[in-house]
Amino acid sequence: MTRIVGIVTVVSLLMLAAPVAADVTGKVTFTSDYVLRGISQSNEDPAVQGSIDFAHKSGFYIGLWGSSIELVHIGLDPAAHVELDLYGGWAWKAKNGFGVDLGLIHYDYPGATELNFEEAYFGVSYKIARLKYWYADDYLGFDVEEGYLDGGVDVPLGGGVTLGLHAGYSTFDQTFVLVDYYDYKVALSKVFGKVNVEAAYIDTDEEVLGPHSESRGVVTISYSP
Repeated sequence: MTRIVGIVTVVSLLMLAAPVAADVTGKVTFTSDYVLRGISQSNEDPAVQGSIDFAHKSGFYIGLWGSSIELVHIGLDPAAHVELDLYGGWAWKAKNGFGVDLGLIHYDYPGATELNFEEAYFGVSYKIARLKYWYADDYLGFDVEEGYLDGGVDVPLGGGVTLGLHAGYSTFDQTFVLVDYYDYKVALSKVFGKVNVEAAYIDTDEEVLGPHSESRGVVTISYSP
């Protein structure tokens, strides 16, 4: 937590010192179920989330994202009620629509710090399509290597409506934590001014964690001031 507070303080000072050179954005989100890579992180209950992002004109960025969680249903520490993700990296996009994104993310679980871990990521995108790979060498503190390949497209349908298609593949070098599996998502979203509403269908090809990885519908409402 000390690291998070320190970095957020630095970000705040930078925002005050260089407002012209940087963009600052924030978001507040309510979701009917916080699902990460096809698995419920909130015991299939609603979750409240929020984020703040600082992006410099050079392409470097840093951000903090948080969510309410409940992990006891997937065999993890029942004291974990909050997830805080601190991330930073560099992103670039060409005029023709091609882009790259690389960085690091720290997952922090106050009250259950044995679960804390880091992932590195690298992604490419072209217009509406994207592909990103994530890697951790100590997934959830289990000393297990984990990789995640994330691909998708966001197709504008007009009138502020977007069709989002996603597929992901999770791999682990030891199967006592989880077996390798795919996850899928089909979503429709619509923008209403500063509010975005999304309805999604999510599923996996393996019931890796019983009902918490089965197919489900999720409604998410986000507000960006």
